[in-house]
Amino acid sequence: MTNSKLLTIATSVSLLIVALATAVALISHSFHTSDASQADVSSAKSYVLPPSTSPVQKELTISDFISALKAKGLSPDKQEQRGEGCALVGASDCVLLDYYSGSVEVYQFDTSVTSGRDALEALKKNGFMGQSCYSNSNLAIDKAFTVPKWDRIRAVFSAL
Repeated sequence: MTNSKLLTIATSVSLLIVALATAVALISHSFHTSDASQADVSSAKSYVLPPSTSPVQKELTISDFISALKAKGLSPDKQEQRGEGCALVGASDCVLLDYYSGSVEVYQFDTSVTSGRDALEALKKNGFMGQSCYSNSNLAIDKAFTVPKWDRIRAVFSAL
């Protein structure tokens, strides 16, 4: 091999290492994991649990919650996908349910992966933007006391 080919290969490998280190740092920062600095490519397999060992028995969806609300006559006036909400809390999906005088934000977490479980636990423990949240299985909602019929909405959520 010529020196220029070796230099090209070495440069490519260096760039790959920097990209992987950056990705690990971003992921660890996003999910506030305490052991993220020790993460490496070989440990990525440990993030996926086999279905039989998942701590969540039944995975719920935001659609399940919305359907249950509609069945109880509590349909939101409108609903909006909230990508930025997902990114901020580490959720896999996030929808804002808008009611006349307030809104409820619903978060769905992928609890088959460690990062999803960790993000849900952090949300349960710390809330979001100074507001506490309720959780049920892999879903969470923010406390929305200003929403009409809040107690009924929360009861539907808890009964899923």
